[in-house]
Amino acid sequence: MDDDKTPDNVTKLPTKQRLTAKQEGFVQDVLAGQSASDAYRHNYNCSNSKASSVWTESSKLMANPKVASRLRVYLARREEAALSRGVSLRTWILDKLKVEAEEADTPMARLKALELLGKSSDVGLFIERIQTESVERSSDEVRTEIERRLTRLLVESEE
Repeated sequence: MDDDKTPDNVTKLPTKQRLTAKQEGFVQDVLAGQSASDAYRHNYNCSNSKASSVWTESSKLMANPKVASRLRVYLARREEAALSRGVSLRTWILDKLKVEAEEADTPMARLKALELLGKSSDVGLFIERIQTESVERSSDEVRTEIERRLTRLLVESEE
């Protein structure tokens, strides 16, 4: 941290857009999973405050344009990183399966690797598809069909 108490991992913004140290701490605590009220209590002096006051002030802080913007930026970065990790892991797994499909010691292992590759969403060979057909019928047609089936069941049960 430097003199303005902004964490090192925060991109420097013009002074008007920067958060105070307390605001930045609040953002970091919310990102770490704390509720807004808990993050507010952790960063501000609330020893004599009622829970409703803490909730109100934390809500105001969450609505602060600079705080809300910083949260959006961090959440977007986190989402990008998660997607990148997911794509990287997916690519790694598919690459390993391709190697296994070609070089596995046993035919069963090669077959299993091919099956898993086929099940991947990129290929989609072994996806079970169910086709349904809906027929539009009037209530009179439905009633007639039900009466016909009931009559048939009653006749069968008497036999």
